Amino acid sequence: MAATAPSELLCTHIHPRPRPQVGFFLHTPFPSSEIYRTLPYREEVLHAVLKADLIGFHTYDYARHFISSCTRILGLEGTPYGVEENGFLTRVAAFPIGIDPDRFVRALHEPKVVTHIASLRSRCGKARAGARQRPRLLARLLCGAAQMLTPLPCRYAGRQVMLGVDRLDMIKGIPQKLLAFEKFLDEHPEWHERVLLVQIAVPSRVDVPEYQHLRSTVHEIVGRINGARVAGGERHAPRWPAPRAPHAPARPAASAAARSSRAR
Repeated sequence: MAATAPSELLCTHIHPRPRPQVGFFLHTPFPSSEIYRTLPYREEVLHAVLKADLIGFHTYDYARHFISSCTRILGLEGTPYGVEENGFLTRVAAFPIGIDPDRFVRALHEPKVVTHIASLRSRCGKARAGARQRPRLLARLLCGAAQMLTPLPCRYAGRQVMLGVDRLDMIKGIPQKLLAFEKFLDEHPEWHERVLLVQIAVPSRVDVPEYQHLRSTVHEIVGRINGARVAGGERHAPRWPAPRAPHAPARPAASAAARSSRAR
């Protein structure tokens, strides 16, 4: 029997593994090629990202900016499907972020959710019955405190309540959502007393000037919506959290509640 070197035995028993599929998704906007080409490591970053099999962006414009940067800076060929480099095609596509609405619809029928809804409605009924028994002057004096302590479904019973929970980020589209709600109220005034939009935003990068401007923009839109439609003197001012220490945990805050008339 002929002797076999250990290295030959090792090579005989090791089989090459298939190349793993790599996906890369950019959660922030990708700039145009005119802006991207000003970065010092522009070529290295593009070459590294192109090693992925699939590259995803939020919108078609961001995907187009990336392909344009690869074409103009690296001299590669861009196609409707992606970018080709040395015979390897990296697919580039847009994948808008959303939610699974069917999951939320199914959750409404879960026993614990049904029980909780029934409990809230029962509390609302008791709160309304107690309010009718209070003297009018006492009810007025306690109005502010009652609004803070009364559950949302009780305070706005009979209205359609829309709830938004987002991070106060540039790509979340909170100003666009509020502008769309404002347009809806302008085109359908019959809904002024029937609909309520509550927007909860989680603070993000409070020290960055661009995010401070975003916060001011949201505040301005909310004030305009409420100011043009509030009747009876009840107004809403957006509540923002105080700046926190860098190591302190973030807490959700009711950053904006754009609503129709009689906002609280």
